[in-house]
Amino acid sequence: MSELVQTVIACTFAVAGTALAAFLMLRLRAAERELRAVRLAALDLRLRLRTNELNATLVAENARLIGKGIDQGSLYLETGHRVVSEVTFGLLQLFPATRGRAQQIKETHNAISQGIYGAFREINKHVGGSIAEGLKQAAPRIKKAAKTKAAKGRSRIAGKKKLG
Repeated sequence: MSELVQTVIACTFAVAGTALAAFLMLRLRAAERELRAVRLAALDLRLRLRTNELNATLVAENARLIGKGIDQGSLYLETGHRVVSEVTFGLLQLFPATRGRAQQIKETHNAISQGIYGAFREINKHVGGSIAEGLKQAAPRIKKAAKTKAAKGRSRIAGKKKLG
């Protein structure tokens, strides 16, 4: 073989090797971009899941606080009701004609109102607690993330493999 042929073959191999190296570098860059996109999608999904969990916890805790507020409000109302009752029945006890029955009616009235307010607080505690627990344990829902170019390409390739 002549020196010219050897030089042409060497140049051809050099050009082919350089072209192959450039092609592989471009493919490697594309693969890195796809991997980065997949990692970002995974991080986004993890972040949304954690956000939904924290939101569910916050909503459940707010439900608990509302229940405690209702409980405290009913105690406040019951106390106000009792004060009005004391004043009203105290006035009735001042008159001889109503004195005897006023005490009996006052005791009955107070027992009934105490039972009603107590039942209201008990129902609130159970219902509010159940709602709070239900909200806290509800499975967070995540919307499907948009497919990346790599995932779309893989699913298209997988579809072609199934057909072929």
